[in-house]
Amino acid sequence: TGHPDRPPTHFGFSLGDVTTGIMGAFAVAGALFKREAIGDRFDGECIDLALYESLFRGIDWQVILYDQLNFVAERQGNQFQVSPSPVSDTYLSGDGVWYTVATGTVRSVQSLLELLGG
Repeated sequence: TGHPDRPPTHFGFSLGDVTTGIMGAFAVAGALFKREAIGDRFDGECIDLALYESLFRGIDWQVILYDQLNFVAERQGNQFQVSPSPVSDTYLSGDGVWYTVATGTVRSVQSLLELLGG
């Protein structure tokens, strides 16, 4: 993470703990949905998560690109390497507040422009 002309940055929280917790919550929701769907035949689910699994999910595309295309991902700041967007970045507003914008489609850019009055 970080910008190419600066040192790598560190997340301000435990990314592994948070992402694993989110994946665990989705797994529990899936098990509860299955219980509702099949009723008395439901005998539970085994949910097995490791911190590295959720973290690896965040870089799986980099592994595939390297393995299949010998492409080495470099730091790109706020841009996503495989689908950069002209307006996805962080911006300082006129009143001193920082905003993060993430858009990936023509429609989302149009919606952003409408929101900003452009």
